[in-house]
Amino acid sequence: MIRHLRTLKGKAIRGEGIGYKKPSRNELLWLFLLEPKPEEIAKVVRDFGLERRPFDLFSREKHSVRYSMDPFQFVIVDYYVENDKVGASHLLFSIKDNVLILVASKSAKFYYELFDSISEGIEKNKISTSNIGRILHAFLQEDIEGNYDVLEKTEEQIAAIEERAANFEGTKPADIKDIIKLKRKLFMMGRRFWASTKIIFLLKAGFTNVKIDPETSKLLIDVHDTFLHQIDIVTAQKEMLSDVMSIYSTNINNRLAQLSNDMGNVTKKVSSFALILLLPTLIASFYGMNFAHIPLASTPYGFYAVIAGTVATTLILWLLFKKVRWL
Repeated sequence: MIRHLRTLKGKAIRGEGIGYKKPSRNELLWLFLLEPKPEEIAKVVRDFGLERRPFDLFSREKHSVRYSMDPFQFVIVDYYVENDKVGASHLLFSIKDNVLILVASKSAKFYYELFDSISEGIEKNKISTSNIGRILHAFLQEDIEGNYDVLEKTEEQIAAIEERAANFEGTKPADIKDIIKLKRKLFMMGRRFWASTKIIFLLKAGFTNVKIDPETSKLLIDVHDTFLHQIDIVTAQKEMLSDVMSIYSTNINNRLAQLSNDMGNVTKKVSSFALILLLPTLIASFYGMNFAHIPLASTPYGFYAVIAGTVATTLILWLLFKKVRWL
């Protein structure tokens, strides 16, 4: 899908498909390719004399990179929230004279809304079209503002994991895999934000072929600073996850200590019952021996005396183990 916007005599003309027209000297053209087909990429590359290689590589980049300075081509890894979930897409920027070509590897609703929002801003003269750098800034500004929604979602995930980690005995305790996965995701996000700041620095410092007036340069400073602020948030969230990991480890250690203590109590009880039953069994085994002379065997009350002694010794052992809290 190709969406395009061309400024013509102060007006903005929107359209879709490959029927765009190349801009004249005083016009600007913005092409937004959303998960484009090979033939759409081939036409854009041919029309504007671009190298095909970045278009083939950008969707596989692990972080934001710069391909060339003239034309200025770079890719950033972008994040967005859609259907209450965090998604990621690669964005390839190709800027040549008065043309901005932007390619998204994902055809997300977020980008459709972003294109319409910026187009409406241009149509209502809220966004300047004095140079292509203004349209680039407008996109970057709205896009990175969406990162705060992404960071809000990751913070909610951290809070949910923290609650499960604290409630270790609950029906759904925290999973160490979830903690590691989210921490790795935040680490990658921070790296990608940092790589993007380097590209924004090149733009605002005027080291590229993109026409940037002083006002646009100041606006790009705000974009740069926003990225830095978001990097700080990511760093803080990684520290929060480290604290959650500590809570998780502490709860596991406490659980293991409790299990060990419970096992010790069970061992004590089993040992106590074994000793209590041992003495009556031992007395019974003595009087079950086949000897001619056994103490108390010939007396009228010998049997009752033995039973009484057995009960007494059993009761003494019971009270003793109760006293030492083995029972």
